[in-house]
Amino acid sequence: MDLLVPLLARARIGVRDMQAHSTREPYILLEYQSNEPRVFGVEVRPREARGFQGVIAALRWLGRSKAFINELTFVVMALPRRAQIHEIQQIARCASAEGLVNKLCLVAPPRAGSTIFQELRHAGIRTLLSGVGSNSRFSDIADHCIDGIVIEPGLLSNAAGDPGAASILDAIVALSANLGIKSFANDCVSQSEFDFATSAGITYVTFGRPYLDKPTSRTTARPRSTFRAAGDSMLS
Repeated sequence: MDLLVPLLARARIGVRDMQAHSTREPYILLEYQSNEPRVFGVEVRPREARGFQGVIAALRWLGRSKAFINELTFVVMALPRRAQIHEIQQIARCASAEGLVNKLCLVAPPRAGSTIFQELRHAGIRTLLSGVGSNSRFSDIADHCIDGIVIEPGLLSNAAGDPGAASILDAIVALSANLGIKSFANDCVSQSEFDFATSAGITYVTFGRPYLDKPTSRTTARPRSTFRAAGDSMLS
């Protein structure tokens, strides 16, 4: 069985298409768990190609299967460090050419600056604010043009056993809900951490190892866990 079968079978892609995906640039795909079965969101992480060219290559890689793209609700990638406006414009053009412009979400830190966040919005790219945790300023969340936040892994791991950290997490999740944006938690390392993240109301969560580990080897997907968070689960 091709290594993409566990994840892409859901998108009803033929075996030849899956093999075409798996034999080129190495990427890791992680599927977000959601309480809404219609939502199919993934994060794409390049193993080798980094920066601006890495994002372009990943978009073209995904674009090799239109059936897969049609099933996607959103795809998350990291905004390259020190991204320039002309690079964002090129990313937007490439996403549009591959049918992903309305599904692409780029993760950016607060230091990226308001100009970059505004340019991403202008280009039609959704933006997720990264590293939101105990040291974050609420103004970073409220003042930037963003569509979601990514919870700092350290805050999530501490919140399970620290009432103070749990209160901070509750406040962040509540603020994001009040602002009408989504919350994300990546790479939960245990079932208890995953369960805590979902019970805290985080909108999208990834759990355990990636569905696709090594692009040239065979792997098996982890069993899907039940997502129990309440609320709307569609990026809007």
